Amino acid sequence: PTIDVVGMHGGFTGEGIKTVLPSAASAKLSCRLVPGQTPARALAAVSAHLEREAARIPGLHVDVSELSFKADPYYADADSPANAAAARVLEGEYGAEPVLYRIGASIPAVGYFAKHLGARTTLLAFSHQDERAHSPNEFFRLDGGMRRARRTYAAILPALAEEHAKARAQGGARDEL
Repeated sequence: PTIDVVGMHGGFTGEGIKTVLPSAASAKLSCRLVPGQTPARALAAVSAHLEREAARIPGLHVDVSELSFKADPYYADADSPANAAAARVLEGEYGAEPVLYRIGASIPAVGYFAKHLGARTTLLAFSHQDERAHSPNEFFRLDGGMRRARRTYAAILPALAEEHAKARAQGGARDEL
């Protein structure tokens, strides 16, 4: 789980400079949750911590506001038919067995697919660490990542159908994307 400061405001922010002590400041936080956590419990824990720490500083007041958007964490089973299809296709594309690992990400739609549609998903990424995904100066190599992504996505649909049929024949398939 993480807590990120995604925005801050306080003091004089107009044109020029003024040497004043701010009477108020604010910060917008975002939490990435892991399986077993809920947005409500995370908010309660963060709020309690901030209020407990603020009580130690005379005159400091903390006001926590809940944003309207929340998303539950999502976990994709490593041995699912979707991951088996993805692993097979990626091994063919890269010539090596893929390494599966858990990573924190914020793609709320996959949690909603699972919760409301009963559809499990698998996620693929084609960027390299030096491409700085989601940072202000991110980039994506067309000669490697984009071409491999196109070939992989074209190949994964029939592989997914095969793996899903295999799992269904064994009596264990769920709907998967």
